[in-house]
Amino acid sequence: MMPRLTPAVKFIIALTTGVYVAQLLLPAAFTRALMLVPADVLRQGHVWELVTYMFVHSTNPWHVV
Repeated sequence: MMPRLTPAVKFIIALTTGVYVAQLLLPAAFTRALMLVPADVLRQGHVWELVTYMFVHSTNPWHVV
Protein backbone atom coordinates (compact mmCIF):
# COMPACT_ATOMS: atom_id res chain seq x y z
CA MET A 1 0.00 0.00 0.00
CA MET A 2 1.38 3.38 -1.02
CA PRO A 3 1.31 6.24 1.46
CA ARG A 4 -0.96 9.18 0.67
CA LEU A 5 0.56 12.22 -0.98
CA THR A 6 0.88 15.27 1.22
CA PRO A 7 -0.53 18.60 0.02
CA ALA A 8 3.03 19.86 -0.56
CA VAL A 9 3.87 16.91 -2.83
CA LYS A 10 0.61 17.36 -4.73
CA PHE A 11 1.45 21.04 -5.22
CA ILE A 12 4.94 20.25 -6.56
CA ILE A 13 3.53 17.65 -8.96
CA ALA A 14 0.87 20.10 -10.19
CA LEU A 15 3.41 22.90 -10.58
CA THR A 16 5.83 20.69 -12.51
CA THR A 17 3.03 19.48 -14.77
CA GLY A 18 1.84 23.04 -15.34
CA VAL A 19 5.31 24.25 -16.30
CA TYR A 20 5.72 21.28 -18.66
CA VAL A 21 2.42 22.08 -20.40
CA ALA A 22 3.37 25.77 -20.57
CA GLN A 23 6.67 24.81 -22.19
CA LEU A 24 4.74 22.93 -24.87
CA LEU A 25 2.33 25.80 -25.53
CA LEU A 26 4.44 28.93 -25.07
CA PRO A 27 7.44 30.21 -27.06
CA ALA A 28 10.96 29.03 -26.18
CA ALA A 29 11.56 32.34 -24.40
CA PHE A 30 9.41 31.01 -21.53
CA THR A 31 11.80 28.10 -20.98
CA ARG A 32 14.87 30.33 -21.33
CA ALA A 33 13.49 32.65 -18.65
CA LEU A 34 13.20 29.76 -16.17
CA MET A 35 16.31 27.68 -16.88
CA LEU A 36 19.45 28.17 -14.80
CA VAL A 37 22.24 30.15 -16.42
CA PRO A 38 24.83 30.83 -13.68
CA ALA A 39 26.29 33.83 -15.53
CA ASP A 40 22.83 35.45 -15.61
CA VAL A 41 22.40 34.94 -11.87
CA LEU A 42 25.79 36.44 -11.09
CA ARG A 43 25.89 39.27 -13.62
CA GLN A 44 22.25 40.18 -14.14
CA GLY A 45 20.68 39.19 -10.82
CA HIS A 46 18.30 36.53 -12.18
CA VAL A 47 17.97 34.97 -8.72
CA TRP A 48 14.60 33.34 -9.54
CA GLU A 49 16.49 30.88 -11.74
CA LEU A 50 17.89 29.26 -8.58
CA VAL A 51 14.36 27.98 -7.90
CA THR A 52 12.63 27.82 -11.28
CA TYR A 53 15.23 25.67 -13.06
CA MET A 54 14.07 22.54 -11.25
CA PHE A 55 10.64 22.77 -12.87
CA VAL A 56 11.93 23.09 -16.46
CA HIS A 57 12.01 19.83 -18.42
CA SER A 58 12.81 18.60 -21.86
CA THR A 59 9.64 18.68 -23.97
CA ASN A 60 10.30 15.07 -24.99
CA PRO A 61 7.45 13.15 -23.30
CA TRP A 62 9.80 10.31 -22.29
CA HIS A 63 11.79 12.72 -20.15
CA VAL A 64 8.83 13.25 -17.83
CA VAL A 65 7.67 9.63 -17.92
